[in-house]
Amino acid sequence: MITKYFHDRAVLLFLIINSVITVTGVLFVLFHIDASKGSAYIIQCRLCDTAAHEFRGGSAFDMSAFILFLLATFGFSLFISRRVYNERRHVALAMLVMSGLLGIFAVIVSYSLFSLR
Repeated sequence: MITKYFHDRAVLLFLIINSVITVTGVLFVLFHIDASKGSAYIIQCRLCDTAAHEFRGGSAFDMSAFILFLLATFGFSLFISRRVYNERRHVALAMLVMSGLLGIFAVIVSYSLFSLR
């Protein structure tokens, strides 16, 4: 039952945490994207742990992929955890926790790429 899913306090807690992470990440990326900069964004950093840094540039459209990733992660975790909840509650909660961690990692990586610019 879908109503049983949304009445579970643990599920609501993780959904609120995931939505805050998603909205924070989306707003962070939106506030840092400037389309007039052209291809001034660093999209990839190869060999960053050695002295020979290899940066690959991209456009603002490439950086907006973080927004799509955050929204898709939140949407898929909500959809799949809702489907799994009736059979295995603990698996649904684990999926919500893992998607929250994935969102945090995406925000950290986007911050790192924006700070290298």
